[in-house]
Amino acid sequence: MHKRFKSLIIFTGLVLLLTGCNEQSSSSSTDTSSDTSVTDSSDSSSSEYSGEYYSTISASATGTILRDELNALNNTKRKRTVGYAGFKTTFTLTERIPGVTPANKMVGFYDNVLVNAEWDNQKTWNREHVWPKSHGGGTVDNDIHMVRPASVSANSGRGNDFYAASGAYDPGAHGDAYYRGVSSRIIFYCCIANKNLSLIDQTSHSTSNANPDYMMGKLSDLLKWNLQYLPSTSETADTALRVEQNRNNVIESNAALQGNRNPFIDHPEYACKIWGNTNSATKSICGM
Repeated sequence: MHKRFKSLIIFTGLVLLLTGCNEQSSSSSTDTSSDTSVTDSSDSSSSEYSGEYYSTISASATGTILRDELNALNNTKRKRTVGYAGFKTTFTLTERIPGVTPANKMVGFYDNVLVNAEWDNQKTWNREHVWPKSHGGGTVDNDIHMVRPASVSANSGRGNDFYAASGAYDPGAHGDAYYRGVSSRIIFYCCIANKNLSLIDQTSHSTSNANPDYMMGKLSDLLKWNLQYLPSTSETADTALRVEQNRNNVIESNAALQGNRNPFIDHPEYACKIWGNTNSATKSICGM
């Protein structure tokens, strides 16, 4: 077992220290919205995971170098695959707030609706591809860090849309804005779990299940949300953030699960270090 989280650290101003290099070439999007103020998260801080888990990650690494280091780390730490079918039962370990969520329930993604812990053949919940299959999510849908249980209505409402503040699907549309940050960190994770996946600064891209494009967006909104709705280990944090922390810990520590972590939950600054230098909008958001 690794050491527990260090005490919470103040995140304010951290992104100003970041340097970066292009991971993706600038897309056709020219949205340079100035609405980049940081929302007051539960405790306005992020969690820094201690121990030896990230000992192979260079403090100065940015861009493709950092992405490659995180990919190598993820491949080393991930010990097993539960698989998409296995999530029908293993979600009961991850989708909850310990001591709060009833044993027979799970917290549904996007809307916080408590769904049955037992698989009920999609009567109350589906296995939501946070990275949709038509955009290449099938390449990572055996990874429990990507797939989340969602109520049937929330799952169908999202479809296969990109995430964006407008012109696509807003993961905070059901009333819990913190899912914007949680969803962003899952999308970032997918890009280090599979380097064939990429992020673009657009609200949509033509694609299909038969011919996936392996792209997701909107990058600038994802980066902004990651900083606005920071991870938290506080017992008074928002529901979405508490489940995010629980599942990251359980996925690593439970012998039935994968043994790896989502590094963007432990180090949200990694996102700006990898993609912050993509275009003028991302540079502004990341303080570059």
